[in-house]
Amino acid sequence: MIKRFLIALLLIVPLISEAQTSGVDTLRWSVSGFRDLNTSADVVSASEFLISGSGKIKWIQDGGNFVIDWNITSVVGTWADIDEVGSQTYHFADERVQGALIASRTSTGLSMELSMTGGPSQFHLRFSVVNVQQE
Repeated sequence: MIKRFLIALLLIVPLISEAQTSGVDTLRWSVSGFRDLNTSADVVSASEFLISGSGKIKWIQDGGNFVIDWNITSVVGTWADIDEVGSQTYHFADERVQGALIASRTSTGLSMELSMTGGPSQFHLRFSVVNVQQE
């Protein structure tokens, strides 16, 4: 009986480790544009967010010609598998701004919201997510 359990466990563990997690690996979120929730303006502008397990967020715009880096100060929520419904909120800050990036999957699909305060203006954007990949 124990031998069967150990064999089953050895077969299952590799499958569990293949699940994409949002707290360990680097995730690349590709977006096609966003809605400015302050003005209701829609903007078509492809960009990417890299959220690393080492505590950084990179917002890559203009094909990589413009990159903004933030240090993650805290994470709220546990999202074990990004292929399943769930969400995490990443709080971040640098010398001038602070904010939160909410990444989630619902039954209707993927979404991201970015809120920032400080700096020249406040942002509240909802992004149209095309894809998310584990790196």
